[in-house]
Amino acid sequence: MQDRKAFYAPCVLLIVATQIVCQYLISGLDADYISTHLFFDDVFYYMNIAWNFFEYGFFTFDGIHATNGVQLLWFLVILDIAAFAPTKTDMTIAVMVAVILLNAAVHYPLWRIGRLLARPGLGLALSAALLYVNVSGTAYLNGMEASLHLLILACLAATLLQAMQRARRSAMTGRDFGAVTFLLALSVWTRIDTAIFAAPLYLVLIWIYAGGTRTWHWPPVLASTALAGAMALTMLAAFQHMGGTLLPVSGLVKQSMFNEGFAANLPEVLAQVLKLTNPFLNEVAEAARAVQKRQPVAVEGLVLAAALGLPLLAGWLLLERRRSADGSGRRWRAAMAPLPGLCGLLALVTLPHLLYVASYPAYMVWYTSPYVLQVILATGLLIHRVAWLATEKPLRDAAAPAVAPVPAPAWPRPVAACMAAGIAAMSAWTLSRENLATAATNPATRWMVALQEERLEIARWIAEDLDRDIVAAAWNAGLLGYYGERRLINLDGLVNDARYLREVLPRQAEVLPGYLARNRVALVIDRTDYDYARLSGFEPVELPDRFRLMRMVRSMHLPAEALALEQLIAADDGG
Repeated sequence: MQDRKAFYAPCVLLIVATQIVCQYLISGLDADYISTHLFFDDVFYYMNIAWNFFEYGFFTFDGIHATNGVQLLWFLVILDIAAFAPTKTDMTIAVMVAVILLNAAVHYPLWRIGRLLARPGLGLALSAALLYVNVSGTAYLNGMEASLHLLILACLAATLLQAMQRARRSAMTGRDFGAVTFLLALSVWTRIDTAIFAAPLYLVLIWIYAGGTRTWHWPPVLASTALAGAMALTMLAAFQHMGGTLLPVSGLVKQSMFNEGFAANLPEVLAQVLKLTNPFLNEVAEAARAVQKRQPVAVEGLVLAAALGLPLLAGWLLLERRRSADGSGRRWRAAMAPLPGLCGLLALVTLPHLLYVASYPAYMVWYTSPYVLQVILATGLLIHRVAWLATEKPLRDAAAPAVAPVPAPAWPRPVAACMAAGIAAMSAWTLSRENLATAATNPATRWMVALQEERLEIARWIAEDLDRDIVAAAWNAGLLGYYGERRLINLDGLVNDARYLREVLPRQAEVLPGYLARNRVALVIDRTDYDYARLSGFEPVELPDRFRLMRMVRSMHLPAEALALEQLIAADDGG
C-alpha cells in the first residue's frame, strides 16, 4: 500500500499543479480579460456590495438602497477580499486567485475518499475527472459561488462516507454526526437552495446514526440539531439585517419573476452537466441542443463518439464477463462500499433540487455543482472498476479475510490500454473545440464577451467623465456599477431593496417611470433588446457606431452637454 501511495500521491499533486497552471494562464490575472471573458455580470453585484460596505457603512449596490441579494458564505469571502484590496482592479484579480485556489482545494476531499477506502488509485481517478471539468470550459472560473460550493459538497461527501463506514462497524460517533451537520449547514450558507436536499439528507443521517452506533445517544442528535438551527437562524438574521427580508431578495425575485417550470430547462441543465464532465455524452448533448434550437448538428462529433464509444463499451462488457463467473465482483463492491451507496443516496435526495434548478434559466451553471460532483464520483468509480478488471489485483475489504491472487491472462491489459487510448482521444477531440483557451471565443459565448467589453468601456467613461452627482440605472447593472463608480440602480431587482420587489417589479410597465423620477435617475443604460419606450420622460442618446449591443437613454431634464459624450466619440478615433 505504501508503494502505491508513493506513486499515486505525486500523480495527484501533478494534476493539481497542472490545473492551477492552466487556469492561471487563461486568466493571465488580467483584470480586463477576467471582467469581460470570464466573470459573469452577477459577480460584480457581490463585489460592488462588498466594496460599498466600506464606502457607505451598509450593504448596498447603488449607494442608495440596502440589499441582501447574495449567497451568504461566498459574499463573506468577497467581503474579506474587499477589506484588503486597495483598488477595484486589485479586487477583481484577488477574487480570481481565490477561485483558482478553491478549485484546486477540491482535489483534497476527493483524494481523501480514496484514502478512506484504502484505494489511492480511486483518488487519482477522481482527481483526473475533476481536472477534465476544470479544463473543459470556464464554468468554474466565472467568479460565482460554484467553486466554493463544489469544495464544500466534496468535503461533505468524504465526511458522510466516513460516517457510513463507521456505521457499518457500529462505531459511528457524535463527532461524525456533528461534522456532517456542519457541512450541510455550510452548503446552505453557500447556496440557499441547497436546503432542498440538505433537509432530507439530514434525516437520512439520523437514520444512519440510529443503525450505526451500539448505543443510541440523544445528546449528539440534539446538539447537531441545535447547531443546524443556530446556523440557519444566523443566516436568516444576516439577511434580515442586510436587506430587511429573511431570504435574499435575489432569490425572491427569481421565484416571483423567472420561474418557468422545470420542463422548460431540464434538458438544458442536464446538457450543461454532461458538457462539463463527459466527452462522449457531451456530443449527444450538443446534438440535442442544436436540434432544439433548429441549428446544424455537428455530425462528426457524434460519429467519433459512436466509433470510439461502442468499442469501449464492448471492451468493458468483455472484461466484466470474464469476472462474472468467479464472484470477484462482489469483492470489488465490498471494497468500494459504501461509496456506490453514497452516490445513489446523493442522486435520490438531490432529485427535487434538480427539478427546482431546471425551473430557472439554464445559463445559471453555478446551480449545478451537486450534479457535477455526482458525475465525478461515478466517473472515478467506473475508471477504478475497469482498471481493476484489467489488472486482476485482488481487493481486500478491511473487514474481510484476504483473498488469494488470481492469475492474470495477457489480454485484459491491452484491452484496458485501448480503452484508455479511446477515452483520451475523445477527450482531446472535445477539448480541442472548447477548453479554457477557446471557451471565451466560442460562437456561443462571443456575443457575451462583446457585450461585456462594451459595458466595460461605458463604465470607464462613466467613472472618468460623468458628473459624480448623476444617478444611472440598468437592468444588468453589475459591471457598469462596479467599474462606473457612480450610484447606479439595479432594475431587475436582484440587488435592489425589498420595497422595489414588492411595489415596482410586479407592475414595472406602469410604475417604473415614477420610480426613476423619485430616485432622480438621469441615465438608463443596458442592452438594445430592452423596452425603453415605456420609460416616459427619457430620450435616446446617440452612441458611437462601435456600440452595437448597448443602448442609452437620458432624462429630458438632463442637459445633453452634461453627458460629456465627446469623450466616448473621441475614443472612437482610436478604437
